[in-house]
Amino acid sequence: MGTEFYVRKPRRDMFALIRRAVIGVSMGFLAAGGLSEFVIQPSRAVSDTMRPALKKGDMVFTLKLAYGIRLPFIQSRETGLTIPFGKPKTGDVVLVNDPQKPVPHALVRLLAFPVYAFTFGRVDLAPKHAVIKRVVALPTDKVSIRFKRVYVNDVLLKETWPTLTTDARILPASVSQRDEIAAFVVPYGHYYLLGDNRDYSYDSRDFGPQPLSAIEGKVLVK
Repeated sequence: MGTEFYVRKPRRDMFALIRRAVIGVSMGFLAAGGLSEFVIQPSRAVSDTMRPALKKGDMVFTLKLAYGIRLPFIQSRETGLTIPFGKPKTGDVVLVNDPQKPVPHALVRLLAFPVYAFTFGRVDLAPKHAVIKRVVALPTDKVSIRFKRVYVNDVLLKETWPTLTTDARILPASVSQRDEIAAFVVPYGHYYLLGDNRDYSYDSRDFGPQPLSAIEGKVLVK
């Protein structure tokens, strides 16, 4: 009778295959993180402050390249951009970093993305706090709010987008900045941002005008 031989593949071949698979998946997640960080970022509206344009839970996409390219370590101190393409315009809906919250470095956010993906969003090593608002005044514009109405350069702002007011009360400036703000000039390089749901919005009436470096990109709204 002949002798039969059985040849087993070395276990290291299996480990090499697993290693390649893990590396491939990790690179895929890093690529997805880079796409979200530098090109277009999907997210959901976390509040109703932009109603009626956006409702809580609506999926939105932020075009990170709308105003320029932003690369770590290579950014303008004035704009926060590496290569500027343009500037926000009145009426633009933007994603802006909450000035009252710390902003993790871009590289940290990029490296944290695989962990976030692998844990299905349960572990975020670099949480980032941002809000969606609309640009209503540009750098050096004179802004005031009288009886809930926004005036830019002493002219009533022509809002071509719908806004929402549900509280008939007019609160004096001594009580709240919601309905009455004395005229002031927006600083150079800064933008005045408001929510469309004017009576219930956390915006520049609370945290002031914001620099371009704090604006992450333009939110694509129907």
